[in-house]
Amino acid sequence: MSKAFSEEQKKELKREMIVVAKEFFSKRKFEDVKVIEITKKVGIAKGSFYSIFRSKEELLSEVLAIIEKEIHSEIISLFSESLIKKETLVKIIANTLIKVSENVLLQSFLTTDNIKSVYDNVSEETKRSMFEIDENLLKQLIGAGLTLKVDIDIAVDLLRSIFYLQVFKEEFQSESRQFNEVLVEAIIEKVFE
Repeated sequence: MSKAFSEEQKKELKREMIVVAKEFFSKRKFEDVKVIEITKKVGIAKGSFYSIFRSKEELLSEVLAIIEKEIHSEIISLFSESLIKKETLVKIIANTLIKVSENVLLQSFLTTDNIKSVYDNVSEETKRSMFEIDENLLKQLIGAGLTLKVDIDIAVDLLRSIFYLQVFKEEFQSESRQFNEVLVEAIIEKVFE
């Protein structure tokens, strides 16, 4: 039987599990990391995990949110320093895709099965939170000098699709870096003034 934790203890355990999971997911594939490993390292019973997270996928979504916010901060920092906004954004996103392809944790997530598993096993609140992180990036880009040509929901979905397409990069007929640059440029041109 799992121990009952106070709200403060849950917050601290949640933070600790996110740190541990980020470490594990950075070294091994998502499906190879077991909940029992995470709870053991944190020092709680396996059953206690589920009083804090709905699923391992929900924990992964928390780890991804942290990484995504770090990436977004870097994008905004580089973007804000530029005078040529759209061209700079294309280069920044294309370079970000290269970094994503080199990140073990993100590559582990960017498989058809794992993306579907995460979306199938997280709450609607978590899904909304994931969308809001991307929406916030878009709002920051708008605040830093871009204007949208399309509805913000469409813009967010288009920008997210660039990253989700990386699941299929091995299937591209063209070299993936070149494909990504053309794709990013086309989407940025269509989305922003």
